[in-house]
Amino acid sequence: MTDTTGALDLAARQMTGALGKIGGGAADPAAPPIAVEQVPPRELFFELLALGLGNLFTIVPLAAPLFERSILKAVVGHLPDTESSKLIVRADDWIRLEGLVKGQEGQKAYSLSSLSLAILTTETPGGSIGNLLAQAYDCYVRQAHTPELRQVTRKLAAIFLNMMVRS
Repeated sequence: MTDTTGALDLAARQMTGALGKIGGGAADPAAPPIAVEQVPPRELFFELLALGLGNLFTIVPLAAPLFERSILKAVVGHLPDTESSKLIVRADDWIRLEGLVKGQEGQKAYSLSSLSLAILTTETPGGSIGNLLAQAYDCYVRQAHTPELRQVTRKLAAIFLNMMVRS
């Protein structure tokens, strides 16, 4: 568990630093557009996972869609429609089938599983994992995410999955 703890503390500090550089305001309309990164689908999945968890963490115990349009546009908007649709459907299915979230009967609305909630409430030097992901989520909604924030968001998702497996 110490390997995970050290990685988590480092990622939390990196997330806090990336969020601090962005601040709480809206995206600067005069800023150049964020360059499209060439990242493998696995990394995009991690990003979607982290942002979906961040979204649901803020509304516990209520249910909501896993991904909002602005999030999908920010993460997979650069992909062709067929590829982005396939990735979104697979990510949604995987997150649900692995038990990270609980689906509302007959709806595309989800709430966090108790294990996911327990892990997201884990405290780090920058606050709980869930609060860090919720802050990242807010930056993405405002289109104020940076490549650094995207990278550390993916890293926190990987650490979250590692903690799930070890629980």
